[in-house]
Amino acid sequence: MEPDFSTLRQRVEQLSAEIALLKAQRNKGYGQTSPWVPLKEAASRLNFSSARALRNKIKSGHFPPDCYRVDPTALGSNPRYLIHVERYIMQLR
Repeated sequence: MEPDFSTLRQRVEQLSAEIALLKAQRNKGYGQTSPWVPLKEAASRLNFSSARALRNKIKSGHFPPDCYRVDPTALGSNPRYLIHVERYIMQLR
């Protein structure tokens, strides 16, 4: 099965447009937000089927290590994954 490069290209273009919009809003003072987003939100932005699918990709080592960070919880279980969506999209190009 060959990958559908036109679909991938369209998705990258769509994500790039969303990033440009977010940057424009940030520059106009609509809020200073962190580029790190929670796993669930990142999964929907990056078109993963679920947050679990994205977490499994991270755990298997198939996700760039500089595009995510893991914040441990106080008890040490269920760490919080944060994804740098913009950085990941730039690496797709």
